[in-house]
Amino acid sequence: MERLPALALRIYQSENLADTLNKTVDQVRDLLQVDRVLIYRFNSDWSGAITGESVSSADLALQGTPLDDPWFGHWMDSFVQGQMQSVEDINTADLQPCHREFSGSCR
Repeated sequence: MERLPALALRIYQSENLADTLNKTVDQVRDLLQVDRVLIYRFNSDWSGAITGESVSSADLALQGTPLDDPWFGHWMDSFVQGQMQSVEDINTADLQPCHREFSGSCR
């Protein structure tokens, strides 16, 4: 986790943000040892788009997939305060049906 401040500084100082974001998600995925890392850019109405993504397998890619979720605004305050949720099993978790369906499609 010591490398995160350096990554943040590199993004801030970048002249070519797209290239920097792509390199950053690769490094973060490697650091966390996960299958997918993405950067999602929010618009003022909580819609947005994936602006950077790194996946361990091409069939996991979400870039280009619409992610317009009316619940984003509802969750944002908790997220900004550092509260996150980890879901071990989407079939038994307390999720909205649309989130269960979307999560199932991300496998």
